[in-house]
Amino acid sequence: MESAIKNFESVAIATVKNFVMSIFNSGVQCRTVIDFHFRFLGCILATKKIMLKGILAISGQPGLFKMIAEAKNNIIVESIETGKRMPVYSSSKVSALDDIAVFTDSGDVNLKEVLKAIYTKEEGGSAISYKSAPDQLKSYFAEVLPSYDRERVYISDIKKVVRWYGILLRNDLLDFTEEDETEKSSDN
Repeated sequence: MESAIKNFESVAIATVKNFVMSIFNSGVQCRTVIDFHFRFLGCILATKKIMLKGILAISGQPGLFKMIAEAKNNIIVESIETGKRMPVYSSSKVSALDDIAVFTDSGDVNLKEVLKAIYTKEEGGSAISYKSAPDQLKSYFAEVLPSYDRERVYISDIKKVVRWYGILLRNDLLDFTEEDETEKSSDN
């Protein structure tokens, strides 16, 4: 499947490059057509599965976002769930999911590892609802990450992790294959 996606991407990129070059070589000024093809190419590349890279959590805003553009004093983000865009100013607290870790008794565990544990536990299915009772959420999280620090990881943190897992799963953004391939190559 992965090779088919890479092959499709390379064919699409080559097609767009050839088309754009033919327009430039012919001298036709057709900026709208060129813009359309570059947007099309961007959509093809954006459909590639990503895992936490470029996904943001913004304090005070529900859900997860991806960065679209940078301006002088803000960034433009797009909601992963709704697709709505909005500016985020420097006064907002923005965290990349790639940089988030969960406290455990023996140190910190990267959020990607926690999400992978949930994915493994649920066999790729949905997790418990983030609206569940606090005791249910705590026992569920203890099953997923038995060594989590019960004093420093609050129920609100558990709710966020479970909710983020649901958002990423629904939008097909959970992909652990890169990590698995890296582990296999390091074992050899």
